[in-house]
Amino acid sequence: MNTSTEIPSEQEQQDFYKKLRAKLESFLTSKSGKKSKFTQYLMFVPDLFHLLIKLLQILKSIRKVVL
Repeated sequence: MNTSTEIPSEQEQQDFYKKLRAKLESFLTSKSGKKSKFTQYLMFVPDLFHLLIKLLQILKSIRKVVL
């Protein structure tokens, strides 16, 4: 991954997103996942992460234009 001040590349973001979604799907189909009261909310985690990264990219590009 890049240094801490840089936003991950598109490929790194997609890899992380896919891995996180796969892990969550695996958990949610397990016995303990089905019993969890947070099951319906957990699938939002990878989507929120993805949206956050996209927002950071937009803000970074706006900042470059303004400066």
